[in-house]
Amino acid sequence: MDVGTSFGGIGSSREVMIAALAEPAMLLIVFCMALVAGSTQLSTVANFMASLLRRIAGIARNGDDRAHHGGAC
Repeated sequence: MDVGTSFGGIGSSREVMIAALAEPAMLLIVFCMALVAGSTQLSTVANFMASLLRRIAGIARNGDDRAHHGGAC
């Protein structure tokens, strides 16, 4: 911390507060992704999320598949 000013202490306490709020949220997101993927292995979670994103992008690009194939709503 700088000796001549108290703003260094204010900035560092703000940084600690933001980190204390952001890190549990990040851990919760990672835990939920692992729960949805059904594994805690990083490669399995990454492959699952990539396939999910490809599926979402395909639906967005092609429209709703049920409307094109005559499926029930």
